[in-house]
Amino acid sequence: MAYASYQKKEYQQSDDVRKAQEALLAHQSAKPGDYASQYQQQIENLYGKITNRPKFSYNVNEDALYQSMAQRYQQQGKQAMMDAMGQAAALTGGYGSSYGQSVGQQTYQGYLQGLADMVPDYYNMALQAYNAEGDDLARQYSMALEREGQDYSRWQDRNNAYLQELSRLQGVYESERNFDYNRYATEQDFDYNAFVNDRDLQYRQDRDAVSDNQWLQQYQYQQERDRISDSQWQQQFNESRRQWEAQLAWEQSKFAQEMAQKRAAAAAKEASSSGGGSGGVSGVLDLGRGPLSMDYLADLVARGEVAAEKKGNTVYVSNTGKKSNGPSHSVAPSPFPKMTTNPYDVFKKKK
Repeated sequence: MAYASYQKKEYQQSDDVRKAQEALLAHQSAKPGDYASQYQQQIENLYGKITNRPKFSYNVNEDALYQSMAQRYQQQGKQAMMDAMGQAAALTGGYGSSYGQSVGQQTYQGYLQGLADMVPDYYNMALQAYNAEGDDLARQYSMALEREGQDYSRWQDRNNAYLQELSRLQGVYESERNFDYNRYATEQDFDYNAFVNDRDLQYRQDRDAVSDNQWLQQYQYQQERDRISDSQWQQQFNESRRQWEAQLAWEQSKFAQEMAQKRAAAAAKEASSSGGGSGGVSGVLDLGRGPLSMDYLADLVARGEVAAEKKGNTVYVSNTGKKSNGPSHSVAPSPFPKMTTNPYDVFKKKK
């Protein structure tokens, strides 16, 4: 008998698993982009200015402030020289003199010397300006780095928050899916075991039905065999009983014949001694041979031992006195084999 094969159900995720998966996918789509710096170019420019600044050097001719001060001092010196020369001319009645020129020149030289004395101050001022410019670049660079760090920190916070929520949602999804799939697997195992048990039960029932049918057929066959065997045994028993009874009758007949022969022999002897003749007799018993079969009588006649004459339904025989190598008398051969077993013993063994 062909049995239906097991049909496995495919896994279908539950609503809880589907919702957890949708939440996970929605969060994945909101992943923060890669960090993009707003200050990277500014930082690189400031770093380039700081690292590429030339060493400090000072040249009064290139110092615009000094040159401006020098022009003002020269103008003031010239004015002071003119004033000094005018005052000297006033002292001499309005006439120029070498004294006035000398005073004026000294005054002018005094202004120039004062300007020269100011060079170290302008050097220091230029150095301070150079250092201040460097400090300002360093401050700007540090400020740009600080803002860069703040922006990157805020991006990291957002990204870490995203990753934490991603991990949480991933855990929820996997937990829901594992629970749901384990439930599905448990149900599948239960269904499969129920299917196997039902199939095995059906198989055993089918096998039992086949076995019962085979047993019934075997039983009916054995009953028929027993019936045939009993019938054959009954026939054999009946035949054995018939043969035994026939043998018994034959032995009883043989005993009767032997007794009759003995009586006939005694009578013949008595007749012979009393002078009786050996004329014809009316029965074969008087010959001392006992009952003879017709076949055997014909054989005795053929050998010349007896003479026979049939009158009506009676056969008259007489001895001829001739002897042969055959038996002195014969008993009709039994049509039955000699039996040594009582048929009732066979019956007893059968039972």
